[in-house]
Amino acid sequence: MSELRNNNVLGFSFPDVHEDARASISLMRTLRIPDDNRSHPLPPGFSRFPLHHVDDYASRLSADRRRHGGVFLPMYQAEALRIDFAAVYL
Repeated sequence: MSELRNNNVLGFSFPDVHEDARASISLMRTLRIPDDNRSHPLPPGFSRFPLHHVDDYASRLSADRRRHGGVFLPMYQAEALRIDFAAVYL
């Protein structure tokens, strides 16, 4: 089961596995790093991208997107995104 929490976190629970089995995903704004085939340290996260239910914006979205459903985030082409994962281990 999945849910969009009010703090812009996607939460997942897996009750068929265990009642406490949970995971979450946050999509963080961050700095862009150079595309120069070198390793760079993880850039800092600034804030979570706002996540929205597709159904809440159905009148503004294409029929394809409405049919697919789910959540989306507004993001400028020049922005960078970092995905943060968290889990409860059994």
